[in-house]
Amino acid sequence: FLLKTDSSGNEQWRKTYGAGRSYSVQQTADRGFVVTGRDGIITGSYDMFLLKTDGSGNEQWRKIFGEGWGRSVQQTVDEGFIVTGIIGDSDRYSILLFKTNRLGYIDDLVDE
Repeated sequence: FLLKTDSSGNEQWRKTYGAGRSYSVQQTADRGFVVTGRDGIITGSYDMFLLKTDGSGNEQWRKIFGEGWGRSVQQTVDEGFIVTGIIGDSDRYSILLFKTNRLGYIDDLVDE
């Protein structure tokens, strides 16, 4: 769920993107938004996601990175994204840090 308001708190738009929980949202250089968190249970566990919208909240792309959840996202100077998160199971967790290109791919050679 993403809700955009004006400076007075008046709702401009609201969007839902499926089951899950978001932990971080940032406005991007193109006036859109990037969101990270955990997707709903699809494979029997929570999956980390990265979602990019345009300025009206319309989904442009979504990437799933496997078991875990994203905790924070920032856009980088090259218009990519740096994401921190947590991976693991209920007994042991690890911190994850990775960088994507502007389309959400970890491998900079992929540019579809």
